[in-house]
Amino acid sequence: MSSNSPECPEKQRHRKPHHYVFGYGSLMCPESRSITNPNLIKREALPVVIQDVERVWSARSSRGFTAMGVRFRKGAECTGVLIEVKADELADLDIREAVYNRHPIQLDNIDQVPFLEEEEFYDDNHPVFEAQDKSNPELDHDNVKVWIYMQKDPMEADQSHPIPQSYVDIIIRGCLTISEDFARSFIETTHGWKDDEDHWVDDREIPIYQRADTDYSEKHGETIDKLLEEHVEDELQERVEYDPVEHLDALADALQQDKAHPRAIKHIVTRVKEAALSSSEGEEEK
Repeated sequence: MSSNSPECPEKQRHRKPHHYVFGYGSLMCPESRSITNPNLIKREALPVVIQDVERVWSARSSRGFTAMGVRFRKGAECTGVLIEVKADELADLDIREAVYNRHPIQLDNIDQVPFLEEEEFYDDNHPVFEAQDKSNPELDHDNVKVWIYMQKDPMEADQSHPIPQSYVDIIIRGCLTISEDFARSFIETTHGWKDDEDHWVDDREIPIYQRADTDYSEKHGETIDKLLEEHVEDELQERVEYDPVEHLDALADALQQDKAHPRAIKHIVTRVKEAALSSSEGEEEK
């Protein structure tokens, strides 16, 4: 075959760049991903487990709450989903995940989730699993990249930056698109659930998470709470009703200590006003 001969389709497929993002929090939820880029709602989300990564509540949002983060720890495991993205979609996600840095994941650290049905979820020809086969010279292993977002400055939840239930609901909603066992795995393997008062708030009525879905939370909140109670019962008992006045006071104190972003207070005030407007409109409809 001459040097000018076109490559066979199989070789061309393997030389096409493949970028994947590992979603371990709200990115597991198709509806949440679609807010960043509508093309991502129908994109395949492959459930996997990453070795030596541990999920923890540790990403302090500039909007005044604690989001999901991860840390590298030998022997740990973290379930989540792989989402293939194009270059422009990756750029959109970089903007969304502004308080995180994007890190590469070694392909050898990626496994199938052992408690899921292999026939239902997995294909041996998936580019990530194929690229793990270093013995195949036909594959261009360097063209498969898997990325994870890790928080820049890890900090645990506190009264000024609590864990919002509206955010937890979105994550578990994403897990339930895979299976109930997948949701249980998320709860069990996540560290940093707070059993201190005011560090985990039920904000379903006044959601402080900017991508909250109040209709979903209202419809499925009881089911989600039952799942949480199974695995983090003590911590759930310390969850308190969200009080925006107390939250704003705590944010003001944190701001004086340079432990909060200036726009956090503005964000919370905006969310409270939006919730009040929505509530008044609902009363009028009745």
